Amino acid sequence: MQKRRKNRLLLFKNGEVKMRKVIKIFIIFTIGFNCIACNPKHNDYSISVIDTSSTTNKSQITFYDNNLIKKSIYKYNYAELGTHFYQPQYKNSNIYLVPRGIGNKHDEKKIISINKKTRQVHEIYVNKNNIQCVSVSKRYLYTSSNLNMISYLTQYDMKKKKYHDLSLNDQYLSLVFSTNKYVYCFVNSLNKEFIYSTLQIYDHNLQPIKNIDITTIGNCQRKYTIYKNKAYIPVSYDMNDQNISKLIILNLKTNIIENIISFENTSYIGEIVKYKKYLLISHTNEVSLNKAKFTIFNLNNNKFKTINSNICIKSMAIKNNSLYTVDSLNYIYKFDLLNDMKLVKKIKHTPPKNMYLSTIAS
Repeated sequence: MQKRRKNRLLLFKNGEVKMRKVIKIFIIFTIGFNCIACNPKHNDYSISVIDTSSTTNKSQITFYDNNLIKKSIYKYNYAELGTHFYQPQYKNSNIYLVPRGIGNKHDEKKIISINKKTRQVHEIYVNKNNIQCVSVSKRYLYTSSNLNMISYLTQYDMKKKKYHDLSLNDQYLSLVFSTNKYVYCFVNSLNKEFIYSTLQIYDHNLQPIKNIDITTIGNCQRKYTIYKNKAYIPVSYDMNDQNISKLIILNLKTNIIENIISFENTSYIGEIVKYKKYLLISHTNEVSLNKAKFTIFNLNNNKFKTINSNICIKSMAIKNNSLYTVDSLNYIYKFDLLNDMKLVKKIKHTPPKNMYLSTIAS
């Protein structure tokens, strides 16, 4: 059990230690992507499906319309672009993704933003190997990275084009997200008996504001959503490294954990998306599909209903009044949210040779 805990906390530790000089500009990256379609409109799609490779610098994004008809394909020169473990981030008309780089190196050292209208790519250089996730607020961009049990919270000031780092020794930074006032870091560390977990809150000068012990709640936070000044964060493992299914409700004004919701008789939470006043939650079980479930959670009163889904949901996205999901076999489903989540259509998406489906985005 101790070895298993250590292995998971040491996940993604590979990478180079050679450092490069920080580049303080955005790079408009147009070489390396092209469109395969008959001059399609740029705003006629509902979801984008990201395929990528861990062995070569190849990725592609396929755009589907609301009838799940393929509209266009764009190719990019990145390895391990996106992941279903973390959500794509959105700001204005841009999608922010992490291209981690070749699997045995993870040394891409950048974040990319893709304009949903033009498909142009901007690169933001981050002088860190093994970047895990990205968060974007009004002025700042934050990343978490981990190497040899040292985690780094990196801040990029998009106005002043300056960088600021915070190192966390012997700790694993599993999730970072930010508001216009605070930065929230979910951090795990291994002791001899259990996994110690904290929520560390900083201001945008990276000065500590508050430290909350969440060990008894659980760890391995990787996703979140925000609704009416509250953050909703799934919890996947308890302090003894056993699968659980919980939801932390954090008040972003007071920085107090207001509630902890437990979902009984369900697998761990694989994905969450917000739709109007509801949080849609998939409970993933790759081994037994009859244990895969789906929860509709009312964000106004914390009431919820859980149903059997029989779909091992890998990733989800919302567009208008439709829910799009992709399962572990790369089938894409469209559900009508105005008609009791009626299945509208199901198609098979086939990644290119030597590539895999990493995630979907709206």
